[in-house]
Amino acid sequence: MAHLENKIAEIADPHLREIIDEEVKKLKEEKQFGLVFEGHQPEVVPVLKAAVRKGAIVAKRGGNLAETWHVMRVHDDAADILRDTDESRETVSLASLVVVRRMGEPVFPAPCTAEQCPKHRSARAASHPDLGRELSRAATAGLSLYRQGGLHLYLL
Repeated sequence: MAHLENKIAEIADPHLREIIDEEVKKLKEEKQFGLVFEGHQPEVVPVLKAAVRKGAIVAKRGGNLAETWHVMRVHDDAADILRDTDESRETVSLASLVVVRRMGEPVFPAPCTAEQCPKHRSARAASHPDLGRELSRAATAGLSLYRQGGLHLYLL
């Protein structure tokens, strides 16, 4: 654009130079030239099997994942949520929410939850008393635990 402005300045006729300069100014207001860094929505990923808990960041199932909410309170089968953008509040069913993680936030995968792997829970808990205590502690805290050898995986 600087080269174009220099060429406009070289126009001898002042009236023509002024008209072209005004049109170029209008064009520059409407269109961005050079490197353009477009705004974008924060990237999030749904954690489909994570339980909705107080303090979790969630989105509405089937809705826009970029529209995130904070869970303020969980009661019965519903949650009180606060929208991140305008701080409006709603009470919605837990089934209509999905936990999301923003880009850069940790996700702790587990092959299954303790409830989904009863053979691991019962067999290992019986043979390993430490594992039984860990499973009950994890269940109390609302965590999912899976242990294979010395590996512990938690789904928070």
